[in-house]
Amino acid sequence: MGLPERGDAQDGGDMNKLKGFLEKRGYKFYKNYIDLNNGCDWYACKRTTSARECMSNEKPVQIVVNPFKNTYGDATIESVTVDVTACLNGLWWKLETYSLSPKETIKHLDKIEASLVKAWEAL
Repeated sequence: MGLPERGDAQDGGDMNKLKGFLEKRGYKFYKNYIDLNNGCDWYACKRTTSARECMSNEKPVQIVVNPFKNTYGDATIESVTVDVTACLNGLWWKLETYSLSPKETIKHLDKIEASLVKAWEAL
């Protein structure tokens, strides 16, 4: 038994709910070409209103949501990371929450976004 086909049809209920939730919140979606073993072939980004910009692209930082769905035998594991990745004074930073379920992400996204932006601004 191989991995399921990648894409929305295989993402399942919780991942579809997450995607719909993010879409309503203004996130833009992009195809994930990096991790071909991931059953979710998308990730989502939204520009923040952070007072500190990324020094590399001179724009406010983005919140990036990466969903993961992997099948190991009969077990399917779903998780989500939410991060800010940006450059400050020539150093690249990645501030992240990880191992979230889709439901936890939906429930806590406001707090996660605010915390990541606050941490970025505190650097």
